[in-house]
Amino acid sequence: CWGGHSGGWAGHGRVGWMQTGAEVPSPSEELAASEATSGAKQDEAFMSMDTNDDGELQLQEVTGLLAGMGNMSTETMQEMFQDEDADVSSGLNALEFQEALDRWGAHCSAMRRSWFCSGGSMIRCCRRGLFWKRCGSTWHH
Repeated sequence: CWGGHSGGWAGHGRVGWMQTGAEVPSPSEELAASEATSGAKQDEAFMSMDTNDDGELQLQEVTGLLAGMGNMSTETMQEMFQDEDADVSSGLNALEFQEALDRWGAHCSAMRRSWFCSGGSMIRCCRRGLFWKRCGSTWHH
C-alpha cells in the first residue's frame, strides 16, 4: 500500500516512506533497511500508532484500535495480536500490521483517518457528520 497520495511522503515530522519513480530517499540506507525488514511500506496509521518509534507495534499500541473494533476481552485481543506476529518478535512490523488489519476486518469507524493500508489495499475513508465511512479502495500489488 503506497498511501493516500500519488507521490511524496506521509508522516508527522518523520522520514517519508512513500516514493514514486526513481527518487532516492534522503536517509536511503535507513529507509531501505526498514522496508527490507518489514516487507511493506510504512503508512501513516502505522507510524502514528508506533508511539515508541521502534518500527513495530506492541500489543499496548494496538489495544485502542482493537477495542474500537468490537467488545473483546483482553485475552481475545492478545490472541489476535499473537496470531499476527509471524516472526514472534512481540511486535507487528508494517507488513504484519497491514495483513492483520485485513484479517481483523478493520473499518473506517475504528481507524478514524482518511486512509489506511489493509493487506494490499489502500482503504479510503470519508467523514460523514460524526462518523467515518468507507468511500473507496485501491488494490496495490
